[in-house]
Amino acid sequence: MYETATEALSRRMRPGSLLVVSETLYSEELLAREPRLPADADHLALGHRKWLRCVIDVMRDSGFRIRDERVLPCAEDAARWVLELKSNIDVHFPKEASSPLEAIRRMASDLAVALLQREASVHSIVAERVPA
Repeated sequence: MYETATEALSRRMRPGSLLVVSETLYSEELLAREPRLPADADHLALGHRKWLRCVIDVMRDSGFRIRDERVLPCAEDAARWVLELKSNIDVHFPKEASSPLEAIRRMASDLAVALLQREASVHSIVAERVPA
């Protein structure tokens, strides 16, 4: 699905246009140990985990040149924001939330731990659409 979406976006962009992506990605070390999410931990029903090299390769294959890539924000800030998101859901939907919000609530703590253990990080990627 990521490949299809990136290719479709590329077709709609003019050469020289910039794409800015912020994405939570998993470390290759974690993926070597646990290539797929356990069913009871896949709260968002993604069935897979993305990693930096994979995302970069898809972008390049879709006609983008990577102009910048870095980890932003730091792990501590990213974990704090994920837990604030969970807290916000807890406060505003103490008894029952919609299915997507429930999924976020359930995965937030695990993601915060993964961020702090450097098993995941939030990446900022700036890519330029190159001429076809």
